[in-house]
Amino acid sequence: MGVYTVNGTTYILTLKAEDFGEGANKHSVGSASIITAGLNAGKADDGSAISSFTAGTDVTLTAVPDAGYAVDYWTYDGKEIEDSKEKSSVTIKTLAKPASVLVYFKTTDTKLNASVQNKQGGTLKCTDEDGSESLKNFPAYIASGAKFNFTATPNTGWHFKQWILAKRGANSYPSGTPHDNGSNTLSVEVGVQDIDLAAVFERDSYTLTLEGELTASYQTVDPNDTSKTLTKSLKSGESVTGDTEITVAPKAGYAAATSETYQVNGKAVEAGKLNADGSYTFPHHREHQGFAQDRPCRSCDYHTGNGAWHDHCNRRRRSCGRSVQDSRRQQG
Repeated sequence: MGVYTVNGTTYILTLKAEDFGEGANKHSVGSASIITAGLNAGKADDGSAISSFTAGTDVTLTAVPDAGYAVDYWTYDGKEIEDSKEKSSVTIKTLAKPASVLVYFKTTDTKLNASVQNKQGGTLKCTDEDGSESLKNFPAYIASGAKFNFTATPNTGWHFKQWILAKRGANSYPSGTPHDNGSNTLSVEVGVQDIDLAAVFERDSYTLTLEGELTASYQTVDPNDTSKTLTKSLKSGESVTGDTEITVAPKAGYAAATSETYQVNGKAVEAGKLNADGSYTFPHHREHQGFAQDRPCRSCDYHTGNGAWHDHCNRRRRSCGRSVQDSRRQQG
């Protein structure tokens, strides 16, 4: 701490960081300090810094704005200090009277970033409050107080899931306004904190219908170890996310009848597209229906001359998956 020698009459110098805003919205957005040592340094009742100096003393002052704000300009004894615009530190020469210095702050441009998460599933459009298309390139740097509407529109086969709004690393999930076409609009007002907005879309799910003695399964990431995958079974009538690769195969003890193959939505699958074990794998991206003509297990693959099942296999279709008409046709 420096030594200040009194060499004549001293005068009080007051330094105040002006509040930002208007009326009830005025609030503190920074602080200011008298760096040069003086007499009776301290704080006034309103928080201003005070100290006493003799006339003609060079005094250095500094200001520290809060995040999202910057120094605008300084005034001394009611007049703007020359070359003080946007400077965080100034030096003045004291007067032979009490005087005040004020430092004013302004908002800095806020970084606004908006995107579609993983760049898939839909589009994102930004408009002004009047509906005219506005920002197209992000990130953008916007003055505090600006308002925008963001509309997320899903592509075919996708649906809007949620918004993720990040400020200072903390995420929130505003609901926005849903529309009949599946889109969603979120209004955003730019403040003094950087904003990162993401529109999240999710693939539609589709029902798998199985006809005949078929099994179905797909691979998914192990929630307990993401480096591994799990095989999940699917029952007829269950849904799975679009583009999931489904593998269908005959149940244990069954095989496709001679010259028969799988049909997907009524279209036969070419033999060359089957897996080596006779199963079939396809991306599930619409309502699919798998169908295969199956023959019964070997222990049941015979019947009596009258077309009925042998006594030990009289459960018919429930056990073997073949109708009486099937057996007669095979006999012929």
